[in-house]
Amino acid sequence: LYQWHKSFGFTVLGLAVLRAVWWSIERNPAPPPGLGPLEHTAAQIMHRALIVLALIVALAGWAVASTSTLNIPSFYFNLIVIPHLPLRQSEASEAFWTFAHALLAYLMLGLVAGHAAAAFYHHFLRRDEVLVRMLRPGARRRDAKTFNTQENDDTLVERK
Repeated sequence: LYQWHKSFGFTVLGLAVLRAVWWSIERNPAPPPGLGPLEHTAAQIMHRALIVLALIVALAGWAVASTSTLNIPSFYFNLIVIPHLPLRQSEASEAFWTFAHALLAYLMLGLVAGHAAAAFYHHFLRRDEVLVRMLRPGARRRDAKTFNTQENDDTLVERK
């Protein structure tokens, strides 16, 4: 199971690198209408934090495997051996990186939960297009109206 955990971690690291490159190249969309400056700033900070944490959590996990005194190789899905990082192997280093890996992973889990809660808040309570834009990049404002309610009517209606 530990080798599977490391294999998925290396996969996450590769995907996080691709996502970080994509995020740095792509043009970010304008904030949705009605989104205040504080919400816009919070969204930017949240996105950056998630990208950075995805990279750091995976790298900290690689550091755990690299600093372990057991010196067990990391097999990527039993296909190739991933070399260790050039870090000193010691019980203290392994304990530090294990703690850092776990702490950062739980921090990221909390941020993902907060991000999802904010998306649901926007969708179900504010009834704006934030969640629709997340799920369908490039979705136009008129497409988001499908999920909005008519004035003085609590039932969902489709507008085409």
